[in-house]
Amino acid sequence: MTKEQLTEKIKEIAKESTGTDLTEEGTLKERGLDSLSLVAVIAGIEETFGFFFRDNDLEPDKLKTLGELVSLTEKYL
Repeated sequence: MTKEQLTEKIKEIAKESTGTDLTEEGTLKERGLDSLSLVAVIAGIEETFGFFFRDNDLEPDKLKTLGELVSLTEKYL
């Protein structure tokens, strides 16, 4: 899976689980994701790809943008 394909899949997961349209611009918070919504997106990623993120990778300061979320997911694939 390319980075572009992964980005699109994560956007789909966010839309399905929270109704939020993510883009490359701005932070996740600016796009409308609060901490509870982010948990739903993370759970959707884990379910879709069949892995679980380690707790220390899920610190809020490490997940501020779509790009950071994509990069973290790539680490597990």
